[in-house]
Amino acid sequence: MSMDETDIDHGLAQIRGNSAAHSFSPDYLAAKKTIDDRALNKKVWRKLAQELSRHPATSPLKILEIGAGIGTMFERVIDWGLLKGQVIYTAIDSDPLQTAAARDYLTNWAERKKHSLQWDAYQQARLRTAETMVEIDIRQLRIEELAAGFEPPHSWDLIIAHAVLDLIDFTALLPDLLALLKDRGLFYTTCNFNGATSFSPPCKGDEEIINYYHQSMDQRCFGASITGRRLLSNLKEQGLDLLASGPSDWLIEPQEQGYSPEESYFLGVIIAMVEKELAADSHPAPHSADWIRLRRQQVSASKLSFTAHHLDILARYLLPAGR
Repeated sequence: MSMDETDIDHGLAQIRGNSAAHSFSPDYLAAKKTIDDRALNKKVWRKLAQELSRHPATSPLKILEIGAGIGTMFERVIDWGLLKGQVIYTAIDSDPLQTAAARDYLTNWAERKKHSLQWDAYQQARLRTAETMVEIDIRQLRIEELAAGFEPPHSWDLIIAHAVLDLIDFTALLPDLLALLKDRGLFYTTCNFNGATSFSPPCKGDEEIINYYHQSMDQRCFGASITGRRLLSNLKEQGLDLLASGPSDWLIEPQEQGYSPEESYFLGVIIAMVEKELAADSHPAPHSADWIRLRRQQVSASKLSFTAHHLDILARYLLPAGR
């Protein structure tokens, strides 16, 4: 699928046009789903599945997902067979556009998969499959509100944070967020950016432009460009038991037939993100306009490869002594 100027402009509008901070459009999140599917570290996923299999069948498994977007991670945990028995799944996101889109997205997915999905209220539903029955609650809520005591402490068996902790000051929020977990509860955080982006074939301006792009992440939120390795250190400092970790790199390589529609759209948005950051600089990097133009031409011709390095982590929360 080729990418025309309308696609490019639309991709840039997705970033500029959202009212919620650090938010992306539902279209972008839907396109990213298959790319994340490939990227997620399967060793870490298997360890998560192993740990969840020990949950007693006599009580519902309580899961909280932060920054849940349109529900792609929920779709994944069902499709990949992670959940068994009774589950209570609460998904929060600060962007009303995404929480509203989640209902349609999950309804369409359930219809394709022939699952029974019944909405009890606007953002509450019951999903039944052959292996699980899930009570779903989608809430428009900021992570800061959640960590500040919106939910009672030590209530959750599992917290999921997918592709979100590099968008926030996680060091300030993590202690209160982790305190929402039960003793020995699990913290599963995925696609945490970890300091490396590459475009191929190489061209003039690559190093300077990519370095600037990473610096723009750090200006928005200190240390965002190395979130993965900072998370590992931070979780250890807080006394969590690290169960598994591993790379979850985004990787797009043009195939003989070109890109999938999702890959083409995704690359358009990535290039638009870089362009947006470059345009915000009062002293633009040399060659930046030529770089953007060339990279878009390469996407249109199915000639561009892209990699972004991420890290997946699974940790166990241990309730401090005396609590």
